[in-house]
Amino acid sequence: MKAPRILIVGAGIGGLSMGVALRRSVPNATIHVIERRTQEAWLKSLRNNVGLWSPALACLKKFDVLDKLKKEFVTKSSYKNTAGDTLARPSFTLDSRSPENPSLAFVSESDLSNILAKDFLNSNQRDQEDMVIKFGSEFQSLSSSIDNGLSDYNLIVAADGSYSKVFSTIHHQVQQQLSPKDKLADKNISMGHVDTYGLIKSIISPPPKNIWGLQPQGYTVFRGTSAYHIEESFQTWGPSARFAVVPCPGGCAWFAAITNESSQDDTADEPQYVYKKRKEITAFFENWHSPIPDIINAEESDDSMVPGIKAIATKDIAESKPNEIKLGNKSIPVVFVGDAFHTLDPILAQGAGVAIEDAVNFTHLYSKTEDVQSSISEFYEQKQSRLMRLQFLQTQAQFMGHREHPSICKMRDTMLLNLPQNLKSFLFDFAIRYSVKP
Repeated sequence: MKAPRILIVGAGIGGLSMGVALRRSVPNATIHVIERRTQEAWLKSLRNNVGLWSPALACLKKFDVLDKLKKEFVTKSSYKNTAGDTLARPSFTLDSRSPENPSLAFVSESDLSNILAKDFLNSNQRDQEDMVIKFGSEFQSLSSSIDNGLSDYNLIVAADGSYSKVFSTIHHQVQQQLSPKDKLADKNISMGHVDTYGLIKSIISPPPKNIWGLQPQGYTVFRGTSAYHIEESFQTWGPSARFAVVPCPGGCAWFAAITNESSQDDTADEPQYVYKKRKEITAFFENWHSPIPDIINAEESDDSMVPGIKAIATKDIAESKPNEIKLGNKSIPVVFVGDAFHTLDPILAQGAGVAIEDAVNFTHLYSKTEDVQSSISEFYEQKQSRLMRLQFLQTQAQFMGHREHPSICKMRDTMLLNLPQNLKSFLFDFAIRYSVKP
């Protein structure tokens, strides 16, 4: 393969993983990573823990990164109602003791990101200009002109999250080519913007069937890290809300409180709003079973708010996702990875892991051929079945765990409490194995 020039948009876990994978598989490549946030803001944003399932852990092992990370594997786990009754639990642990069973480990987002960044930049045998992470650089401003060097790249990797600037740029180009009728159907699309605190700033309207887009789910995820030590992870289902918590490295706990309230509030500035929402979340869950109130009250890190969103799936992902951006008379291939490709419910703990998988799987295909478009198409086709399974599971998880009416929640709880334990374990075991199937 000729020495390619590759631009990665986004220095999140997906973008950095792609940089590491490409550096190893295409050693003659020039790879530049741009990140819209300043380095200070980027470092400040790395305040959560992320879940990594077996496929992602295997990818990090290929990078020689896994052993460098402090990991907390999930051992015991259960699903509860608001009174604390155990509704169901899988029959096996998720701590890698048995090779045939899936594993789930939580790691520090900061540790993982910094290790990946150092690995990517660790190219002593290469010119330092060949491997660069540039902070405070907006893709939109780069793509507004063909005179800024963007046209020199052979491939653009869009790893800039759910509200991808790369996608919005391409979408604008596609919209200009639509017929007046299609433009009318497409007029309500907004790619939105998520700031440092993850607050959604505009509503995402469903796009026409030929455009890949996002759809609001009507709930908000409030995430944080607690100093409260727990031995067992659990997820609690209540009316219009869910609460999940897992043990993390260092004896802390990562939690997600999910409610039906919107995260948008244009009248308050962001720090005040997050503080206000933290108090509301504390009050909302104060009567839920122990130790949920204690976990929230022992919060030790900055919280983040993220809207519940999902990608609108089509039957053929490979045809629905745009794969090039036009600059003058030149078309540059574009591949979307991680949340920029397909956003998943945070409760699945799959987002970061899928982004890592994307990096390894795409790079494997890309390094075998000089036909970039064919490697992108094959990557999308291979990814389709896995995403459809995750889409199905997230729909079922929302259906089971996020019911609004208290009477329906009570009926669900009664049914699960009275089902035989072996049947419940079979169903939950199947769902977990299904979620990590390639």
